[in-house]
Amino acid sequence: MKSWIRFFALFPLLISVLVPTTGWAEFRVAPSLLVGEEYNDNIYLDAEDEESDFITTINPSLNFYWSTRLVDLNLDWGLRFRYYLKNSEENEDSLDQAQRARLDARFNLMHEVLFLDISDTYERVTIDESEKGAIGNDLVNLTDSNTLRINPYLQLQPWRTVITRLDYIYENVWYDDPEGIDSNTHTASLTVSKELTGKMTGRITGSHTIYRPKSREERYIDDIDDAQDYDRNDATVGLTYRVTERLTLDGHYGKAWIEYKNVDDPILGSGGGGDLSNGDITVDSLNDFDDQDLDLWGINARYQLTEEVSFGGGYNVTTDHTVSEGMIKTEGVDAFLQYARRNRIALRAHATTDDYLTQDREDDSWGMELDGDIPWTNRMGFDYQLAYTDYDNKDPIEGDEQYKRYGLRFGLYRDMKLGRFRIGYTYNKNVSDEDDDTNNIVYDGDNNDYTNNIVYVEMRFTF
Repeated sequence: MKSWIRFFALFPLLISVLVPTTGWAEFRVAPSLLVGEEYNDNIYLDAEDEESDFITTINPSLNFYWSTRLVDLNLDWGLRFRYYLKNSEENEDSLDQAQRARLDARFNLMHEVLFLDISDTYERVTIDESEKGAIGNDLVNLTDSNTLRINPYLQLQPWRTVITRLDYIYENVWYDDPEGIDSNTHTASLTVSKELTGKMTGRITGSHTIYRPKSREERYIDDIDDAQDYDRNDATVGLTYRVTERLTLDGHYGKAWIEYKNVDDPILGSGGGGDLSNGDITVDSLNDFDDQDLDLWGINARYQLTEEVSFGGGYNVTTDHTVSEGMIKTEGVDAFLQYARRNRIALRAHATTDDYLTQDREDDSWGMELDGDIPWTNRMGFDYQLAYTDYDNKDPIEGDEQYKRYGLRFGLYRDMKLGRFRIGYTYNKNVSDEDDDTNNIVYDGDNNDYTNNIVYVEMRFTF
């Protein structure tokens, strides 16, 4: 699997090198090196018996950009080596462990008609949002992931105000953690857009999706993986209205028809009991499920108050795939405020409900995040991040949990001829209602109240 991922990740780069360039071209290469040291007083985010450590980070990276009439290619690639002074078993010192990359390539195969988009992202992602997590934590509830996306599409304009687009999308998702659901997805879609007035554009989209997860090792019920195979049809209508030069409204409504290929297989439900970690599942703890029809819609607005200030938000009902628990239907509202001039400020807020379509589970959360930077001089400044999340997990198998999570990060920086020097501090706190006296079924038996302090210093060299 990894060999194929690497092949496709390098394929656009190799093609770009071999394709002859004529006329205009733009080329940039920007190498850099980050060296950092941090003290972390709770690397495993434990409630008791916290394990502290000194961690050294070495992160060489390269940004490669090339643009011609035939191809636009942007590659961010790096190796992030991590060395733990006391817990050397956690060292990330191999190429597989340290790799982080994002490749975006667009090929103009037939001038303004036939295109090919290829992206490949290798990154670390959160396994389950309801589990432990913290700003600056690199170990707990995280796994390496690679997502390869290949998208050839044909775009035609039969009339001046009408654009048709035919897409095929292949997506391959891989996770390093055995709990992650590796999958292949094939999607074909057709979109017709029409300019109704000078300010209003309508669109109609139809698509067919084939989703095939791969059975995971070390699972207590393999049938749960097989049951998530589905074929899906979507139909959506949308409208974009540019009210003024500064205000844009966008709305859409659609239906999704999901046909599961193994609808008689069980999913986790609310009855029964047993020791899940040992695979002891009773018949009463399983439910059947059937094909699903979903209403998916949304309305969003964006207002550009000035060149530096914008704000907006929306309400959306959509679907997504979690790392380890299958597909979810997400319903929620979000809002943002951005200011970007000499100082940068970004404020985001959300309130969402995640309904797990193949499990008897629901997650509710709301929160906000504020981040930005304040330069004092042309070379010195201060950056910060504040985050708060209120989370309510309703899971009859692993047990319900409510928690409040706080995060704070700030740092001082100074720009020098060789690059940027930073020193900073991170604080995390999780307050949970889960403890050892609850009747909930919890694998580790621990409560989830924890704090985490990180002090760090780093230097990024740019060449």
